[in-house]
Amino acid sequence: MNHLTQELWISFSTLVGILFVAQSAFATDYFCPDGEIARQAFQSEDTKNWPNYSDGLASRVQRQHPQTALMAQAKFIDWDERSVGLCQYYNHVGLVFTVAFSDASKKETGDESFWRREWTESFPEQDKPGQEMMEVCMERTGDLETMSIRCGFDLPERYEVEDKRQ
Repeated sequence: MNHLTQELWISFSTLVGILFVAQSAFATDYFCPDGEIARQAFQSEDTKNWPNYSDGLASRVQRQHPQTALMAQAKFIDWDERSVGLCQYYNHVGLVFTVAFSDASKKETGDESFWRREWTESFPEQDKPGQEMMEVCMERTGDLETMSIRCGFDLPERYEVEDKRQ
């Protein structure tokens, strides 16, 4: 083996080792629970035990009218070498709550679901340098694209989550 071949082999072996370690650190496939599961969990206050749970501005109305349906969307943020997977739940007023998973990675999608890159803020003057974009899970339905939870995450082993999909 010549010197160049030996260096390439060592580099390739190192890369494979790094990928193996990185892959083993993400042991859990996770998909956001659907809106009905989230609505019931919110009503019973079980969501407060979900990872990194936080109320949104529409949570007060949701508590007032717990029979209000929730819509769900998976989102992914990768800013400043820190990645976060989000499950967000909305009613007719706005954001009810968010569940966040730090150090997540997004899973590849299939079929009609896909990750779409879009602006984080509605107005350019609200942009923060390096945090202008995020990825949101969308689903094709005919000619339309609608928010979706069919895009999943690979979560680090530290998250103990159960599959709440029906």
